[in-house]
Amino acid sequence: MLQVSQAAGGVQRHVIDIVSNIDKDRFDITGVCPPRDLVKGVSRDKESFCAAFERIGVRVHPLKMRREIRPISDLAAFIRLYLFIKKQRFDVVHAHSSKAGFIARIAARIAGVPAIVYTPNNFTFDRPGRMTAKRRFFALLERFAGLFCDKVMAVCGDEKDLAARLGVLPAKKIAVISNVIDTSRLNFNVDMAAKREELGIGLEERLVVSVGRVAEQKSPKDFILAAERVLGKNKNTRFLFLGDGPLLYKARSLVEKKGLQGYIRLPGWRNDAAEVIAASDLFVLSSLWEVLPNHSLLDAMALGKPAIITATSGAREVVFDGVNGYVVPVGRPDLLADFILHLLELPLNQLQEFGRRSKEMFKERPGPREIARIIENTYLEILTGKKILI
Repeated sequence: MLQVSQAAGGVQRHVIDIVSNIDKDRFDITGVCPPRDLVKGVSRDKESFCAAFERIGVRVHPLKMRREIRPISDLAAFIRLYLFIKKQRFDVVHAHSSKAGFIARIAARIAGVPAIVYTPNNFTFDRPGRMTAKRRFFALLERFAGLFCDKVMAVCGDEKDLAARLGVLPAKKIAVISNVIDTSRLNFNVDMAAKREELGIGLEERLVVSVGRVAEQKSPKDFILAAERVLGKNKNTRFLFLGDGPLLYKARSLVEKKGLQGYIRLPGWRNDAAEVIAASDLFVLSSLWEVLPNHSLLDAMALGKPAIITATSGAREVVFDGVNGYVVPVGRPDLLADFILHLLELPLNQLQEFGRRSKEMFKERPGPREIARIIENTYLEILTGKKILI
């Protein structure tokens, strides 16, 4: 079996959490991914996709793939991947994210792979606003690539419905298989006082945290603008946006321009992000587009934190207004600020009740092993339907 992915971040976590739980006695797994993240502003200290595959005992074949469309380099990646698949004669190819999904599905089918599966982790055309020519073009590419695969695994109902509604894929070809996280890596006994002291944040101060790539998708600008509005009414709040990415320095400059360095910080990528979430009062996602459940959001829920997130695909499958947080319209930092203030002004026991509900809702979700079994069965059903025995 071959697992192919180009994207890092949440996609990397999803792939690693699933693959590490696939039955290695039944499936011999190889991974294909870029040798390192090629996006400007990404920390060199962060674990690469290749290193992550190796850590869980998966053979890895590095292949240079970029996020953006580059016809010449994309064609070169396609040829190299096709030759590799043809030589290795895989029974299953599972592609993750748009770029790898497009290249790998076509290469695998031409190479004669019996079972081809694709997890978009957010279709490229799933963006806010009207259906532009660019989005229609990406939808057309997905429709074409859909001819070369047997099953698409959407991570939420909204993602499936959008693809079916636009005619990208027939609904019967799409299964909804949720994102998961491996909670064994989470520290549920974080010393909040020690972690806050390390961060330079007092126990009496309220801490609002967001985690994600500092890129257009996550809209760090909206996070900063919302924080500014909150601070206009409550100076006892501190904001942290953890992550790296191409807009990191631009976002820091915006904070400096507003003179809010003491209140809003973007420290870059940290390997203790989950511990920082555990030491916070509230988790926020200001994304312009997303396909939830987002992994950092699931971390926050598992750690018992209330959440305020934007109304992206799948948002209302995990956050319910007035129950474990609030969902606000995309691109409305003013409303984001209003709900942050609302929650932070609640008595502590009421805020903690929001977090308790988050934790209970997370516990009802399937874990990595359960999802891995579902995915394995999907592979086997495709192979059995084609009379391939493994």
